[in-house]
Amino acid sequence: MGLAQTLTRIELETRPIHPETRRALAIRWSELPEHAKTPNQLLGRCAVGCEGTHGVFPKCNLTCSPCYHSADANKVRIDGDHTVDNVARQMSYLRQIRS
Repeated sequence: MGLAQTLTRIELETRPIHPETRRALAIRWSELPEHAKTPNQLLGRCAVGCEGTHGVFPKCNLTCSPCYHSADANKVRIDGDHTVDNVARQMSYLRQIRS
């Protein structure tokens, strides 16, 4: 292993991760099928996926091109108390299932 790879590995292994995030990542990794657990897999290592907006908006604002959302997804209103309430409810749900 070269110096750059060694330094990258050390940096990644010592990067602080919030305990709640660490638990969510571990659960997400354990849910992946074995054939998907590859060295290049980001789910369960760096991200839990794009699940945070599913219960709130039909489209997130990250504009993923391979997204499964409909063509009308970006036309959903994102202002108002209903949005804040829905986001809080969705995040609470995710904390329950990912803890």
